[in-house]
Amino acid sequence: MHRTLILAILCGCLPTAALADPCDVQTAEMVEATGATFVRRSPSGDNVFLWHPLAESFMLSCRDRIGVGPGHISLNVETAYPPNDFFDLIGKAASSSLKVPAAEAGRLAMRCHKTAPADRDELSQADSKAIHVECQSFRRDGGGTIVSVWPPNPR
Repeated sequence: MHRTLILAILCGCLPTAALADPCDVQTAEMVEATGATFVRRSPSGDNVFLWHPLAESFMLSCRDRIGVGPGHISLNVETAYPPNDFFDLIGKAASSSLKVPAAEAGRLAMRCHKTAPADRDELSQADSKAIHVECQSFRRDGGGTIVSVWPPNPR
């Protein structure tokens, strides 16, 4: 009797789990990895907006540039000098979304951020075999930093 009840419960749950939206799964993993809070999903369903005290904005894109693989993350903070914890958050988010080592992603994001102000347009990029980082960092108007982490660019 007990075994029958457990099997009935499992059989009832498995089809639902098998049909879970991949973006919902990515969002749950991101929330767990970073401690962020879910805010909303875009009307297209491809982008998820999260809240975290270290970021002014925090977005998870569930689709890549051609719509077939993992997307990217984008975080913004309203200072040209974000704390190291901001880069740790980027690392955790990249690790969750793109399955790369958090420390590597955080270091690459920090390197990108440090080189951006030297560029005329305040933009920079940094690459590893596992990820591509794009960033902007500026000091004017109170400053700001935007970092996006993508799967590596196809070469």
